Amino acid sequence: MAFMARRNKEPLHTVEGLRQLPIEDASARIEAYVYGNILTLTALVALYPGDAEGNKGLIVIAATGVTTYIAHMFAEFTGHRVRGRQHVTAEDFRRDLRNGRPIASSATVPVVLLAASSIGWISGFWALIFAEAFVIFRLGALGFALGHIERGASSFKNVLAGIVLALVATAVSVVKAFLTH
Repeated sequence: MAFMARRNKEPLHTVEGLRQLPIEDASARIEAYVYGNILTLTALVALYPGDAEGNKGLIVIAATGVTTYIAHMFAEFTGHRVRGRQHVTAEDFRRDLRNGRPIASSATVPVVLLAASSIGWISGFWALIFAEAFVIFRLGALGFALGHIERGASSFKNVLAGIVLALVATAVSVVKAFLTH
């Protein structure tokens, strides 16, 4: 049984919790998860170890997480108008904020690693390597999670799909970083 949030009995961020959500909300959270991780990885790939040892890397990754979340929320609220709602209800607003959280969470561990590097606890090189590996792992683990959401158990096909997703996302991030920096 999934742990439940106290206020509105919504499942917390677990595979079981996603399985219990309406399909639209689960889909929105998965989309936000993929999108946030790809953009975080893209920003990480564009950094140099020296950026991680100062504050630049920390600021870039924190800003990527926050501004991507804000842009996503703006897009969601604009989408409500396209779907025929003139005004976003309080419940729509809360649901969209919850569904977009995976975007912001994708930058959390990389920010912690870069903060550790900026105060000298870890080298910039290793902070970037660990942060990139973490985000790639998150993307790869998505296949496992999707298998559990769909059938309650993960299959080799789902795990392989997660690995392919991680590889494609890495390639997209590297190409985007190369073309834009």
